[in-house]
Amino acid sequence: MGAAHPARLKPLFFPLTMTIDRARELLQIQIGLGGGYNRNSAMLILAEIQKEHGQGAVDRLIRELDLETHFAIRAGEKIII
Repeated sequence: MGAAHPARLKPLFFPLTMTIDRARELLQIQIGLGGGYNRNSAMLILAEIQKEHGQGAVDRLIRELDLETHFAIRAGEKIII
């Protein structure tokens, strides 16, 4: 028998929820890279956290990682993408 047809392969499942720890890792990468496009990436990550965990979690990450200094993202500011 040959290889399975791609349409017949079972899809890979992965967690659809962005965890706080994963967001922290991704945000630290964006901080290391710096720049306008990385600010946009940080905003997308924070928007996902806002959706999954609420504004309080977003504000904690902003303060913890000092995103106001790096990307001018302020705690208490609703993330709109």
